[in-house]
Amino acid sequence: MGFLRETIKILFIIISVLTGCTNPIALKDARLNDEGLMSYGVNNQRNFYIDKNLDYENLELAWENTTRGSFDNFSVTIYDEFVFSPDLSGRVYVFDRETGKLNGHEEESGEMPVTVNIKNNKFFYFVNNFKETYFTMYIFNYKQGSLSEEIKIKGKCSNEPLQLEDGLLVLTEEGRLLKFDFLGTKVWEYDSKEIAVSDPAYIDGRIYWGSINGNIFSIDDKSGKLNYKNKISENRIEAGITLTNTFGYLSDVEGILYKIKLKDGIVENEISLESAAKNNPIVNGTNLFIGDMSGVIYSIDLNEMEINWSTEVDGVLNANALLFNNVLVQPNLNRKVHFINVENGNIEMEFEYDARVKMTPVFYDYTLYIGIDRGTLFAYKTN
Repeated sequence: MGFLRETIKILFIIISVLTGCTNPIALKDARLNDEGLMSYGVNNQRNFYIDKNLDYENLELAWENTTRGSFDNFSVTIYDEFVFSPDLSGRVYVFDRETGKLNGHEEESGEMPVTVNIKNNKFFYFVNNFKETYFTMYIFNYKQGSLSEEIKIKGKCSNEPLQLEDGLLVLTEEGRLLKFDFLGTKVWEYDSKEIAVSDPAYIDGRIYWGSINGNIFSIDDKSGKLNYKNKISENRIEAGITLTNTFGYLSDVEGILYKIKLKDGIVENEISLESAAKNNPIVNGTNLFIGDMSGVIYSIDLNEMEINWSTEVDGVLNANALLFNNVLVQPNLNRKVHFINVENGNIEMEFEYDARVKMTPVFYDYTLYIGIDRGTLFAYKTN
């Protein structure tokens, strides 16, 4: 009996510890129809440009907090007073936007490779399930603290979803584009039959992305039908596409940056970089900014597609930068964030960390969010 009693005691302790480690998300005080930054990128054109100056010299650390797993090139999302962040250990966290205090987390078996999306009283997160041929889209009601839907999607998730007014667009790595309404019902599906590791973008009722076969696709948002498929490169396209009203910009693995006419997918102009660029170009109406995998950052004239200046840093530029009117905020896998003068390419300031900087930076309500490998999130406030 003594052995049995001790065994029961040990089991009780283990269960208590495991239960104590759970911290479910229930944001009962969250306001409905509030503002935030509720999907990946500044906008659906995937143009990471903010039309204001950043007072970078007065950035002060407001808080930092750590997740269990590492970060990837996704970003945080923001709604009301809360910051949502996934990690690669299969957890999604919610932090208080002012203090950084953990409000709760949800955990799944697998990795969360893309940004959390938020709509109304729900948030959407995606998990690549271990040893499965599918990934799962979870729809979670954060007001009630309960899971609404669990939708299995054949293939692998590696591309950032697109959130439109009437639904969510999901591009699988196998090249299938699916549209879901916000209840989780599939509206339509288009199969390109070409592997895609290029984040899609949207403008004027059309979705665009590139494939590893060097093709660019354009799909109608309402019907899911193909507008066109056009071959622009003999090389793999692994970078996301950035859209303006008339043109799209993206690069291939040989470092050729293309300017494409959106109406027909024909190449208008191109320029060669030092090496491949895996991130999105950023445009401000006059110039384009992009960093490549060899550590070179460029400012390129949009009309002539000629280099204004280039600056070289020690490292690999894999995550998307964030462009302001005065500086480019560029993450570096070599444990730094560079603040680069947009007029001349001078490095005005640097943050240095003890791990790789992988997360795409986010700026909202005078706060800059930066995430580093090993899952540490920093929030810097400025005026």
